[in-house]
Amino acid sequence: MKLNGISINGGLLPIDPALFMPPASDGFYIDSGTENSLLVGKVYDILQQGMVDYFQDYYGWLPLNRTARLDHYELCSELPSEGRCYVHFEGTANLELDENSIFKVFDQANQFCMTILRLGSKEGPNILGALQQANYRFLFDAAASKLSSAKDIC
Repeated sequence: MKLNGISINGGLLPIDPALFMPPASDGFYIDSGTENSLLVGKVYDILQQGMVDYFQDYYGWLPLNRTARLDHYELCSELPSEGRCYVHFEGTANLELDENSIFKVFDQANQFCMTILRLGSKEGPNILGALQQANYRFLFDAAASKLSSAKDIC
């Protein structure tokens, strides 16, 4: 599938759509076998900064430094999250991810962390992982090359 962009709370992030396609990356995949969504470095950096700006501008929250226990998550905060992040696919499919599908709460550490991660290698596909697919139903129309999604109440 072709990904057109990512927005936070209705504001489109300045991500060049070419970063979701070769040669900048190996494309964009929807993979229920991958737990967290993974983005190539340039895309992740823009998303992470967008989240930091959003939380700081609207709530006065600053990100925490990495902790040893949660070090595979790059963006964590002490306060509960609010807001929306939208992922825009080509065509009419828009997938709205709420705070429960973007952030994981760690009660014992009094933190929540963004579960969208930086792709470990410099190259590879951007992936929409299982955590962000939860509670959504996807319909792939291969003949028409279209994707649609809808909130699924389970």
